Amino acid sequence: MQPRIAALKRKMPDPQAAILGCTHYPLMEQVFQDALGPDVQVYSQAKLVAASLSDYLERHPKMLGAGADSLFLTTGDPGKVSDQATQFLRRRIEFVSA
Repeated sequence: MQPRIAALKRKMPDPQAAILGCTHYPLMEQVFQDALGPDVQVYSQAKLVAASLSDYLERHPKMLGAGADSLFLTTGDPGKVSDQATQFLRRRIEFVSA
């Protein structure tokens, strides 16, 4: 078990649910689920936001656009972020400075 998850389990030995509220936690969702066990519901911030946006757009169809080209912004180094995103997503992603 991951040390941080083990520390949480010591403070709260029988959780009913866990909310992964940080943007990078969905990448570790299965690690959390495995460590917490099948009886603990794990909620991913990414899935909750996507479901909320989907619900909103269903209720406000005028907000749906025809689609456009994507623009990826970063406050970091665009080259470095582009390379990391490309490696992770396995397709070329180009970031520009925000």
